[in-house]
Order: sequence, then C-alpha cells, then structure tokens
Amino acid sequence: MGAGDQLQYRVQLTRVKDQQVSTYEAGMDVQFRIAGLEPKADYTVRVCAVRLPTNEANTVTLVGTYSPTTQLATLAKAGPVVSNTPVSKQEIVKTTGEPTWTDQQWAVIILCGFTLFALIIAMVIQQLISWGTVSS
Repeated sequence: MGAGDQLQYRVQLTRVKDQQVSTYEAGMDVQFRIAGLEPKADYTVRVCAVRLPTNEANTVTLVGTYSPTTQLATLAKAGPVVSNTPVSKQEIVKTTGEPTWTDQQWAVIILCGFTLFALIIAMVIQQLISWGTVSS
C-alpha cells in the first residue's frame, strides 16, 4: 500500500427472499448500522476492502476480494410506528457507544482469575498440611 493511500470498506447486503443486492460504501469505519431493513427477513452480508490511492500519478482504485458471506435475520418490528416517513435503505448510521473488550483483554482477565483461584487452593492445601503436622 502506498504512502498516504486510504483503505475503505464496501459492504454488500443481499436479501435472501428475492436476491436483491444493495452495496454500501462504509468508508474507513469498521462498524456501522444499516437502517430500513425489512423486519423478519433473512439477509447475507459480505465485506471487501477498497484502496483509494492519493497519488495523482496512480489513479487506479484497487478492490479486494469479498469476505465469506454471513447470514443474518432481522427482528420483528417492536411497538407501533410513530412516523409514516419511510427510512431510506441507503442510510448508514455509525454506531457509537462503549468499545468492546478485545480477545487479549479477556485472556488477561481469565489468566488473572485462574491465578487467583490457584493461589487460594494452594493456601488451603498448605493450611491442611500444617494442621496435619501439628496434631502428630
């Protein structure tokens, strides 16, 4: 990848029922939400990377291969509709919120928990051994 090139993402969403394909340009964000999906419908999703060169001499946009498809199903509508205005299927809403923990962070938590458990067991065994030697 050249210096200054941008890496963006393209998402392809296919409704299984009628094989309607929609393509979204997600930009550089790795998380996003697509509004206006049909309730209780099955979809497949796949993603590819797109390299946009910033070099004026090289104007070729390189599109990577798509990821394996992932199937998902939308939930039923919850509650009454407040507005009769249809939501555009091309609308992309960025997700905000607290970041999730990475696998490495979870591994550290599990390792610390196991170490604490092992120390407690070792202390209990040491105490049992000391009680056995005192009474003899």
